[in-house]
Amino acid sequence: AICTSKEAHEDPDKRYVAGVANGLFYLIGGTFAGTIVLLFTSLPGEFVAILAGLALIGAITSNVSAFAAHRDHLEASVITFIATASGISFLGLGSAFWGVVVGALAYQLLHRPFTLSRRPAAEAASEKQQ
Repeated sequence: AICTSKEAHEDPDKRYVAGVANGLFYLIGGTFAGTIVLLFTSLPGEFVAILAGLALIGAITSNVSAFAAHRDHLEASVITFIATASGISFLGLGSAFWGVVVGALAYQLLHRPFTLSRRPAAEAASEKQQ
């Protein structure tokens, strides 16, 4: 997607250069994949985790700014993010699943109109119109 967007080049006719460069990078990475894996397995796990976190800073920043832009969904988005980032695991399901479940529940609770009566909302609305 980056190779075909404005980040690659302003002129759409010159965006192919990013695709070619990306392809060459993957060919080189594939050629030395064994060496790269050996290098990362020889490094301490904490260092690899730090490198992975640094690599994800751009994606995390982009996603946080995207969900913060929608003010009406902000609370449910933050709850989803926190539940997913917590790393919880329950019933053999990981935090990504539980983040979506908790976020969906939060959204429903925060955006569902609450009524004190047990009558359906359609009946209450029709009585208000009369």
